[in-house]
Amino acid sequence: MPELKIDLHVHTEYSDSTGRLEDIVQTALKKGLDGIAITDHDTCEAAILALERYSDRIIIIPGLEYETREGHLIALGLVEAPPSGLSAPEASMYFHDRGALVVIPHPKVPLLGFHEEAVKDVKPDAIETRNSATPFYWMVSKKTVEFAESLKLPQTGGSDAHDGNCVGDSYTIIDSSSRKLADILQAIKDGRTTPKGQPSSLVYRLKLMLHLSLT
Repeated sequence: MPELKIDLHVHTEYSDSTGRLEDIVQTALKKGLDGIAITDHDTCEAAILALERYSDRIIIIPGLEYETREGHLIALGLVEAPPSGLSAPEASMYFHDRGALVVIPHPKVPLLGFHEEAVKDVKPDAIETRNSATPFYWMVSKKTVEFAESLKLPQTGGSDAHDGNCVGDSYTIIDSSSRKLADILQAIKDGRTTPKGQPSSLVYRLKLMLHLSLT
């Protein structure tokens, strides 16, 4: 089985990133990634464009990051954005009904974490345990690994890049039976994943947290 190196959490200029699609793909290839998941906030527009323009150069996993009152959810394998205002269980059902996986990103990050009492109603397929944009990266990663292990759920890693240069800072090694989207998603669901990576630069993370606190 091929071992695929994929950043499962990337934002583009189509939501709140400065990263252009072309630059993101170039950075991903330069860093030796086999693929990227486009997970813009509440829109699949860039993910669909990436599938059309770049899937002959790199694996593209379409998706989005959706905000609920309980916290954020990532859908992997989604090309149809849900309506706004869904609760976390409703959003999870929407994603699952369309064959997408549900990942809880950065669950232990202050202000952006997920309400843990809602997890059982969400039925996530995986927990993101490495996120390069998080403050106190190693400490938060350790707590998130413990959280994922307590739930007996697969673990993923992603850069959460809001800047094209940060793509691939964290990523997931996936033991997939092929490079096809369905096989990759099944490998993640089966837990054939190993999160890897490092924090993005401190300056970048501070700027990102300041931006988030002002929005």
